[in-house]
Amino acid sequence: MIKRSLCITLLLLAAIAVVVADFLAPRHDIHFFWDNFPGWSALYGFISCIAIIFISKFLGHQFGLMHKTDYYENNDSLKTDNKKEKNSHGETAKTNQQPPAAKDAKGGDE
Repeated sequence: MIKRSLCITLLLLAAIAVVVADFLAPRHDIHFFWDNFPGWSALYGFISCIAIIFISKFLGHQFGLMHKTDYYENNDSLKTDNKKEKNSHGETAKTNQQPPAAKDAKGGDE
């Protein structure tokens, strides 16, 4: 497994390489004044990525899209009451009964 410090070093080297490559690339289609700044594309992409992460975490927590990591372990509907199991809707499930016998196409038993 790769060490964390090596991963961080490789990530920083890749980020520096992108900014250096932006200095060396010719700029033909400049539509806005900030397109003329070297490294603008890399910085804009990085800031956009961080913004997407924080906005999605905010929305997930505010609107209940995310659950705590122990959500399924502490669910009261999964506990048994008087040795009767409950299904996901809170209804008591009958555990000892067999399913009804299948009938053939003519309506008779097998």
